[in-house]
Amino acid sequence: MPRDVDEVKGPPGAGLWTLAELFALTGLAIAQPVLEVTGRSPDLFLLRRADRLDILALVVGVTVLPALGIWVVEALAAAVAPLPDPGSARLRAARLHPSWVLVLLGTARV
Repeated sequence: MPRDVDEVKGPPGAGLWTLAELFALTGLAIAQPVLEVTGRSPDLFLLRRADRLDILALVVGVTVLPALGIWVVEALAAAVAPLPDPGSARLRAARLHPSWVLVLLGTARV
């Protein structure tokens, strides 16, 4: 028996909360390591003759775009096959697990 769409949707603002979570996790897993490496080697920007707009585009591309990309893919997947209870702890932990693995691998010193 098909479920009603209203039963599948989460609480109001759940999509923005998910975006905030993804923004925080991609900031730890992607943006922080990339910005740390580029901050330690500013000669990259000098060799490429990067101006202020290029550096700002890099910062926005590294901080905002990964979170938005994952959020859009997640929203499209939820539209195609909605989950019965998007707020359940098991589903939230399963979604966040790969991000934490990336955080742990990114900060591990070899």
